[in-house]
Amino acid sequence: MSFLDTLASLAAFAVAVGVVGGIVLGWVGFFRTRTLGRRLDRLERAAERGGAAAGTTAETAGEAPRPPPLEPESPPPPPLAQTAAPAPAAAGAPEGFERALTGRWTVWVGAAALALAGAFLVEYSMSQGWLGPAARCALAAAGANAINQVADRD
Repeated sequence: MSFLDTLASLAAFAVAVGVVGGIVLGWVGFFRTRTLGRRLDRLERAAERGGAAAGTTAETAGEAPRPPPLEPESPPPPPLAQTAAPAPAAAGAPEGFERALTGRWTVWVGAAALALAGAFLVEYSMSQGWLGPAARCALAAAGANAINQVADRD
C-alpha cells in the first residue's frame, strides 16, 4: 500500500467520522431544542396567567423560594487612589496564550490541515516531475525566507 493510498484511506475515515459525528450532534441538538421549546411555552403560558398557576410555583418545581432582595446597609467605600501592583503570573503558559489556543482551536486545526495539504502537494508534484531542481531550490529559499520573516517579527 503506497503513501497516497494510506492518506486517501485516512481521509475517507475522517470524513466518515465527521459525517456520523455531525448526524449525532444534529439529533442531540434537535431534541434539546425541542425540549427547551416546550419548557419555554409552559413558562410563557404561566407568565400570561400571572405566574401563580398550579404547578408553576417555585415550591412545586423543586426550587427553594427566593428571599426578598437585601438593601445595602451602608454605601460602598470610595476607591483607593493607589492600586496595588498585580500579582506575578503563575509559572507555566501565559493566560493569554492558553485562551488564544483553546478559544480558537478550530482555526489551529484548519491551519495545520492547510500546512499538511501544502506539504503533500509539493511532495506529489516532485514525485510527478512537475518541479525540477531549480524550482525546488526556489521554493526552499522562499520557505526559508518566510520562516525567517516570521521569526524576526517584533
